[in-house]
Amino acid sequence: MKIAIRLVFTCLLWGLYFILATPVSADTRCPVEKPDHAPDLFQIDMTIDSASLFFTPVNNAVTGYLIAYGHYRGDDRFGVFFPSGPSDGVISFKIDYLQPNTRYYFRVQAVNDCRNGFWSDTLSARTNWGSKKYYRVK
Repeated sequence: MKIAIRLVFTCLLWGLYFILATPVSADTRCPVEKPDHAPDLFQIDMTIDSASLFFTPVNNAVTGYLIAYGHYRGDDRFGVFFPSGPSDGVISFKIDYLQPNTRYYFRVQAVNDCRNGFWSDTLSARTNWGSKKYYRVK
């Protein structure tokens, strides 16, 4: 009995080893198409505690968008994902509960299920006591 249990256990361990040791390509793990370009984040409307972001969509392969933001460029301490399929025109998304009189840096990424696309350019804006619009200048 002990030999049979040990044999089954050894076979299970070797099977697990071969499963984990076999290389798997990214396409096998995630067989969907990657978004082919970045969203174009071109405007942010700020209030005392909110930001409304405006960007052009990615339409080749998209199931949603990830917005990352923080207090300096490259700081992605905050983030929000929202589902969205192919779309014409401009997409807007409002982020509430921001700190007053604080500068934030925002960027947007298209996502297609398990494949992330390219990041947009980073755009910064400051919450303030009135409404203010920030535009990307190229």
